[in-house]
Order: sequence, then structure tokens, then C-alpha cells
Amino acid sequence: MSSRFCVLAVLLIAGASVCRAAVPQSAALKDDAPRVERPVDPTEATPAERDLAEMQGVWLYEYANAAGVKMRVEKKVDGEADVVTQYDAAGNVVHSHASTFQLERHGPLRVFTILTSVITAGPDMGVQRGKLPRSFVYRIEGNKMMEVWGLLEVDRGPPRVILWQKREAGR
Repeated sequence: MSSRFCVLAVLLIAGASVCRAAVPQSAALKDDAPRVERPVDPTEATPAERDLAEMQGVWLYEYANAAGVKMRVEKKVDGEADVVTQYDAAGNVVHSHASTFQLERHGPLRVFTILTSVITAGPDMGVQRGKLPRSFVYRIEGNKMMEVWGLLEVDRGPPRVILWQKREAGR
């Protein structure tokens, strides 16, 4: 295991606590997103393929921005693509971006790497997002998914944790 992932593995194995928030539902992913073939038999799937299967669907979280305004974020995962959309308190789309990604396992460490990302709504619509690829550590536990940004060697600033709640099917 590379030194880049050793610190992350220790942090994840030690465990992390985060605030959990209930979040309402929202919009959907475009039908033209790339789709990945999923194994029929989960016992034959790799750990990353099992994670990818669990990740499919709509994930939500809420937060208050710097001005104290309640914001809602939705991530719809379909295959190895996602669309993340941010809404203001009135339900207006503030920002949206579409990305492709890959999942990797390094021992107990799970890494989500964004390969491509384009802003699809908001002031910078059409712009490729930042330097890519970018990675973060993730963990899925039932209907909760944790993203932990800022732990890799290339990251600057303090770590940031996002706890997503999976929207129930049919809602």
C-alpha cells in the first residue's frame, strides 16, 4: 500500500463521527449518462463492483451556506456517472455538474476518483471543473454514504466530510 493511502486507512479504521441530517428528495440524472454492466452474481463481483452496485440511486444531504441559508444537494449515480445538483431554500437550482468516475479499493480503503466533470447549470455552465482527476475516500453503510475530502497528499486545507442519505426507491 502506498504512503498516500496509509494515513487514510488508519483514519478510516479508527472510525469517524459526523453529523447526520435528514434530507428531502429532488431531480434526476440525464438518460444519456454512460452505464456500466453490473455482475449478475454479487458473489463473483469485485469489492469495487459491489460498491458501485450499492452506490446506484439518489443520495441527498443538507447544509447551511456561509450566509446561513439552508441548501439541499442531490447526487444521482447511474453506472459510473453522477449528476450533483445544489438547490437553494426555495428549490431553485443554484449549481449542477455531471461527472464520470471510477471506484478503487486499496485494502480496506475505498477511493472514488472523478475522471471528468462539467458544470451543467449555474453561472459557469459548460466549464470543465478544476484539475482532474480528483479523489476522495468514501464508505457506504446501508442507506448512508460518507465522502471524506482533504485526506490525500495532494489536498490542501482541513478535511471535509459529507454524509449522504440514500433516497428510498419510488420516492
